[in-house]
Amino acid sequence: MWLLTGIWHGANWTFILWGLFYFVLLVIERQTAIKPGHVLTFLAAMTSWVIFRSPTVSGGLGFLASMLGLSSNALYDGGAIMYIKGSWSVIAFGVIGMFPMMRNFFERHSVIESLWLCLVFVISSLEIISSSYNPFIYFNF
Repeated sequence: MWLLTGIWHGANWTFILWGLFYFVLLVIERQTAIKPGHVLTFLAAMTSWVIFRSPTVSGGLGFLASMLGLSSNALYDGGAIMYIKGSWSVIAFGVIGMFPMMRNFFERHSVIESLWLCLVFVISSLEIISSSYNPFIYFNF
């Protein structure tokens, strides 16, 4: 089914590879005792997004190599610093919200958790709206 999902997204090998990637992950999860946690799920999602967004398979593999520090490119540059500075509030809310003590606090105070999530949503939306870059990839089809 994931192969068909990849084909549906476009006639490019990267989309087919993206679908096969998810297929393999699901087979591994269902046929073994390996149950991915938050970190593995996050890494798998990031990897799949790189594959999906890349114009070519070799370009995607090169980008993944750069992300892992396996290429001659620097791990970060002026552009990365610019994005971090521009998104500091979203990053700060994400870092604060990931701590277990916040999870325990939110379990006891569901109203505050709802307000927190609404605040994060509003701040994230404002960050997106204020950005001049719009990476909506479906305009490429």
